[in-house]
Amino acid sequence: MDPEFKDIPEEILRDSRYMLHFKIIIITGWEGTAHDARIFLTTMRNHALNFPKPHKGKYYLVVTGYPQMDGYLGPYKGERYYLPDFLRGSQPTGYLEVFNHAHFWSMEEKMKDFKRHV
Repeated sequence: MDPEFKDIPEEILRDSRYMLHFKIIIITGWEGTAHDARIFLTTMRNHALNFPKPHKGKYYLVVTGYPQMDGYLGPYKGERYYLPDFLRGSQPTGYLEVFNHAHFWSMEEKMKDFKRHV
């Protein structure tokens, strides 16, 4: 694990759209298959890994499957979230769907930009 993000390409480190606002954490060495939430929680509990935690009042966006907890902000469960869900139906309605739509686009755009630089 690279808690200080030394292995991130220079283009991303210099880009204010990412740092210090967007970080991708990759954990390797997990044997077999496991749910995202199990890996996430196990990693957070292992203090030797020095997993970065958001500062008080700040949040990291997480995708569905991760637990909702202080500092980690995922989409609302039980509401439309993925783009195809919105393309097949109407625009987001209500504040939960509006949030999920914005959350999805935030995650999607950051991932597209990240993939272009890697």
